[in-house]
Amino acid sequence: MKYTHLTENERYMISALRKQGISTAKIAKQLGRHKATIYREIERNSRYNRHFKRYSYQAWRAQQMARNRLSRSRRNKRYSEIDFRLPEALLRLDWSPDQIVGYLRVRGYPTMSHELIYQHIWNDKSLGGTLWKHLRQSTKKRRKRYNSKDSRGRLAAKRHITERPAKAEHRKEPGHWEIDTVVGRGTKHCIVTLVDRMTGYTFIGQMDDRTSESLNVRMSKIMTRSDLPFKTITADNGT
Repeated sequence: MKYTHLTENERYMISALRKQGISTAKIAKQLGRHKATIYREIERNSRYNRHFKRYSYQAWRAQQMARNRLSRSRRNKRYSEIDFRLPEALLRLDWSPDQIVGYLRVRGYPTMSHELIYQHIWNDKSLGGTLWKHLRQSTKKRRKRYNSKDSRGRLAAKRHITERPAKAEHRKEPGHWEIDTVVGRGTKHCIVTLVDRMTGYTFIGQMDDRTSESLNVRMSKIMTRSDLPFKTITADNGT
């Protein structure tokens, strides 16, 4: 039997029948619903009433909460597992969700809220993941690097941004990439990201240190795995 969400009318009936002292099992039978559905509805949408000093179920509030959950669920469907690859990599470098949101916005990646990132972290934890271990416990502020220039890990023999072809600037053909290196907090490790300007296809690689030698080794491995050509590579510092 296909499950259907409770309607607003059903929620008002649940509220009215509960006020009459009718049991949850009998309410379920009267509505033609499984009793587990009614139990779950009451448990999820009841709130503590300070005046009566007990939990109460109110239909209007239950309907509002259900709509909010549905809205969040629909928003989250816009993101795939691939969209979370970069946030996960940044989390493992001990970046905070707020910093990640700022970085995604500045770099033009698919944007998401810090609440969604936190939700992803706790979902990962429930599945046995370890992303939650990278959340900071202190409130000490860290210098934001996503909006500053960094000379570490630069490619050798770079070309200036003014030499980039017009097709790359206007995203008319694949093979023109933007590269960025992201450092962690209190560690030598960092990640490198490569984004094709036309397709938006993204590579993410991890490096043990921030030297140009390590970057070139990682780049060679990435380029051999790519089906897209590498015609130009522009760093975030304009070269």
